[in-house]
Parts: sequence; structure tokens; C-alpha cells
Amino acid sequence: MNYNFTQAPKRKETFSIKWSAMSMWSKYANDQTLPFWVADMDFDVAPEIIHAMKTEVDRLTFGYSAPNADYFERTQQWLERRFDWQVDTGNIRIAAGTLHGLATLINIASNPGDGIIIQSPVYHQFAELIKKHKRTLVDNPLVEDNGQYFMNFDQLETLASEPTTTMMLLCSPHNPVGRVWTADELSHISDICQRNDVVLVSDEIHADLTRIGIQHIPTAKAAVDSSHIVTLNGTGKTFNLAGMHISHTLFENDELKAQWDKVVRVTLPNPISMAAVQAAYTHCDHWVDELRQVIDDNLAFTKAYLEQHLPVVKMSIPQGTYFAWLDFRSLDLTDKKIDEIMIKEANILLEGGRAFGATGKGWQRLNLACPQSMLEEGLSRMCDAFSRYT
Repeated sequence: MNYNFTQAPKRKETFSIKWSAMSMWSKYANDQTLPFWVADMDFDVAPEIIHAMKTEVDRLTFGYSAPNADYFERTQQWLERRFDWQVDTGNIRIAAGTLHGLATLINIASNPGDGIIIQSPVYHQFAELIKKHKRTLVDNPLVEDNGQYFMNFDQLETLASEPTTTMMLLCSPHNPVGRVWTADELSHISDICQRNDVVLVSDEIHADLTRIGIQHIPTAKAAVDSSHIVTLNGTGKTFNLAGMHISHTLFENDELKAQWDKVVRVTLPNPISMAAVQAAYTHCDHWVDELRQVIDDNLAFTKAYLEQHLPVVKMSIPQGTYFAWLDFRSLDLTDKKIDEIMIKEANILLEGGRAFGATGKGWQRLNLACPQSMLEEGLSRMCDAFSRYT
């Protein structure tokens, strides 16, 4: 490998939420707690990105900044190179992070009281934003079969046909279960939404992080008619740049795009953030390819470790993301008790499955985007703690 994924940056006593603010998630976290919770990697940022950011700092230009044509062209080229997806640069808008983009779309494409569909267990901010903006949460739970997840299209058709349902939030690849949806699945879900006048917002921030040999397909590319689809993506997860607060919202519909422009008006991103994105999308293909291999290796390592040391906890290799979705249900413990053992006895911090909805009961999400030495220490602590309850 050309890049070093064996050492973690020292992030204690920094602004890092993952390391320095674990007490936000659990009051029992302490200085010895190992974090495997929030979607944030413990790898050095690609050196090409660091170089670009330092160069931008050295230019000493920190006034109001705006993206130029080159910025959008680099983004366009990445999408075409990685996903064979041709996007018009005029349809790309910048948001101050994916959650900002999602909240803005909820406000411009739905009204208070409208139903918005999600597919639990899913990223908890979906439900929180729906409730925060006084919309109605409509759940179309995924169907689980021995650790594998599928969509319930019959129920989705019924829910989408309700006159009050105006939007659906799709997680693709899916966080936390790790499904990478097929072209047929995406086409089907798009067709249901299109026929029922439902705006389909496809959150694709984990799109670059699929297993080797598995290809993410953009929802808008899979759709026969993509005029009702808005795509969210960016560099935050792929390159661990969430703190840069910059992401992309891609439109297929001129009316929705005009509404976005009316509400957001002028976007003036941080110049260092834009330099980071440009470098990532221009120079970091090989870094991402090596990262994917490291994540694949960590997933295989985790599965083998659990099979040897804690076989009662089941795990399927996900098709995408850097999460392992762990099934603790056979231990017959409450979610509260599982969380308690994890932090009090194992002294590691994961995210309990209930955070992702009722269908996450009995599951835990493990972030394994870290050096294998850190991962092994965390797994050792977990297996030692839970072996007392088998």
C-alpha cells in the first residue's frame, strides 16, 4: 500500500467529538474508553488533501469565497469516473453539510403535517429532522432475514399512495445495515415515488465506500424518470471531512432547484473546505481504493474474531459503509443492559440499535474505520465482557 492505515491520529484533547465528547452519548465514558460510535474515521486524512488545505491557508485569503467552474467540474468528473454518472454542473448545489441539505429540502418540498417515509432501522437524524420540522414520520421498515435486509415494496406502495405523503428519504448505501441497493430495487422505489408524486431524496454520502467488487448505483441514474429525485453526497464520510461542513445537493428538477436557490440564495463556503474537496476529487482515487481494502479487511477480521470469541453475536458482511451491524438478540438482554455492559464493563462506545428506530432493537452499530490494532483491542474488550452473559 502507498498510504498508512495502520496508525490513528492522536485526537484526544482536540475538538474531535468522537474522542473528546463521548460523554454526549454516555455519561459513563472516561479517559480509557475506546470510541466506535459516531460516523468518523480514525485514519489520517489523505496527504494530497492536507497539502491542498495548507496551500490555501498560505494564500491568506479568508474573505467571502465562492466556488468557481473548476470546483464543479472536479465534482462532476468524480461522479462520472467513480459511478459512470453524467451530471450537469449546473444542477449541483453546495450545502453546509448533508444535514443542512436534508433540512432545507424538507422545508422546500413538503409542508408541516406532511408524511415523510423512512426505512428503519436507519440513520437517526432522518426521524429527528422530520419531527423537528413538524412533519409526520411514516415508517416503511426493512425486512430482515438472517442478517440480510430487503425492502417491503407492497407496504411502500400503500404508504406512498396516501395523499398526505409527499417525500421519502432513502439511505443508499444504507446506514446502518450496509445494503447497497440494486438497480432493480432503485428503479422500483423510484417508480413508486414518481407515480405517487413523492419527492425522493437519496442520501448517498457512503456511496464511495462499498466492498471491493460491489458498485454503488446512484438512484437518479437507475430511475427511468428522475425528475422527482434529489441526491445528497459529498466528501464528509469518504475522506473524513465532516468538520469542513460542505456537501452537494444534486437536482434533476428545475422547479425544486429554483426553490432551493430562492431559500438558500448565495452560498459562500469556506475556501479551505473547497480546496479540500477539489483535492479529494482530483488526486485521491488511489487513497479511496486502498481505504476500501482496509475496511474490507477489518470487516473480515471482525466477523472471524466474533465467530471465535463470541459466536452468540452474529454479523453479516455489509455491502457498503464502514459499519458492522451486530446482532445481540440471542443474548436475551434489554437494549439498556447491552449499552450498559458495553460502556461500563467493556469500556467501549458503540451506538445501540434502538437509536435507529424500533427495528434496531437488540442490535449494535460498530464503526470499524480505524487501524486494526485499535479494532482488535475493542473487540477483545467486548468479547470478554459479554462472554459472562452467554
